[in-house]
Amino acid sequence: MLVIPVPSKAKNHGEYGFHLHIGSECPNSVLDKDLEFTIEFDVQLLTQRYNNALGLMRDSFPETQHLSDFVWFHDGDTVPNQKSAVLYLDETNPQNSGEYYVCYTIKEEGKADKRRCTCPIKFQANSDTHSFESDFDGLTITATYSYLHGDKIFVNADYNGKTDIECYAQWINASGKVYQDMKFNIPDGGCTIDTPAEPGLYLLRVCTDGKNRSFKFIIQ
Repeated sequence: MLVIPVPSKAKNHGEYGFHLHIGSECPNSVLDKDLEFTIEFDVQLLTQRYNNALGLMRDSFPETQHLSDFVWFHDGDTVPNQKSAVLYLDETNPQNSGEYYVCYTIKEEGKADKRRCTCPIKFQANSDTHSFESDFDGLTITATYSYLHGDKIFVNADYNGKTDIECYAQWINASGKVYQDMKFNIPDGGCTIDTPAEPGLYLLRVCTDGKNRSFKFIIQ
């Protein structure tokens, strides 16, 4: 498969081209050809799902369509080793800010495959966050909303401006038990943790300096 990066400032329905040169040691086997193509973006299909993930909105496609061959782009350059409909980012890395889009193939029975690209969107760090701050102890907990089972969220804890204290997080299921006895230690600056694999109603309990704070999540 030949992947041609789309120009970083490509416009919808814009006409572009590239020069293809293929040669070998065999006589008369050199191919020089100019190829032209038109950019056709899918509009409003790419969204920032939560604090550190971009993804296609699958509900925007008919069930008969199968999506594959995902190629992600960041400021016009391909993002290596990303081959799914969701792109996970480290929102604490300033180099990850910028413009993103994804190209993919639509396959549908009885119809020829077609290649589409999304319109670029800006990745916004720290979007869709939920914060709790206590007036009496200066404790602030920040966690990103997440509604998808098996995904990841970013959790950070701060106590009176100090983040080097001992902090950890646990998922609590509907029966009040710690989910799978898991404990996630939160380092200075926060960390990314897994959401429960099973859908349901959960509390994310964050413990620091002997105090607990809980956030309610509906995992689908």
